[in-house]
Amino acid sequence: MKPAVQMRRGTVFRAVHDEDYEFWVRDEPRSKFCIVFNLTPPSEGDDVHYFITTKDVTRYRETPLLLSECVILAKGTYPFFELETAIQLDSLCVVPYRRLRTKRLKYLGELSPHDIARCEDVIRASRVLLPRDRKLLGL
Repeated sequence: MKPAVQMRRGTVFRAVHDEDYEFWVRDEPRSKFCIVFNLTPPSEGDDVHYFITTKDVTRYRETPLLLSECVILAKGTYPFFELETAIQLDSLCVVPYRRLRTKRLKYLGELSPHDIARCEDVIRASRVLLPRDRKLLGL
């Protein structure tokens, strides 16, 4: 079955994250905004490679090491990011597309080529992201 929306690098989506994900450390489920970063568009049977965003940009601004591992988007840059938002590029999430579709997956839009390139530059220079993750992303 072909997915309704073509996920590709720069696609922004929202999905519920909970204890079903081994990387989720919070006690309560949360709907998170995410940025797809697969090297090629994933099909229904593939994993989606993505980064989670946060509106808690103060934490990044106050810690230089963290600031070098994110891209901050200004308030209103995109209609789906009403507040200043950081793309957390220090931890890649890898989740089967089928699982995401059971988590109220909602397509929100696309990042601009300029912002995708900014993310790619941060990922290439990362001192935190695992080399195997960079390889998955073709970076």
